[in-house]
Amino acid sequence: MTQDEVKVVYHQSGGQSSRHDVLLFRAWKEGVSDFVWNRAMVDKHDGLTLFYERDDYVDTLRFPHAKCGWSGTGPQATVTILTEAGFGVDDPDQLEADVYTNDSCEFTRTL
Repeated sequence: MTQDEVKVVYHQSGGQSSRHDVLLFRAWKEGVSDFVWNRAMVDKHDGLTLFYERDDYVDTLRFPHAKCGWSGTGPQATVTILTEAGFGVDDPDQLEADVYTNDSCEFTRTL
């Protein structure tokens, strides 16, 4: 692979609800326990996308329903997945506030 080439791998959950997305993420995490996500994007219309990025490789995992909320409780699935993926460790209240109040937001963490 040359310096200009980047291998990109896309995965999308087949989740039919936000609750199902959480279950799918937990199954993914159990199956690939050493996988570390370093960036996450949350969008009101596009759901949650987790990224693992290196110089020559990008892996994404998308949850289209995560921002929808559970029966009117707001985007709790997004907060749950982000927390379990290792985001918001320093300030979980701020992570939750960002997810609940913004149409879109991005989180990063250093590996």
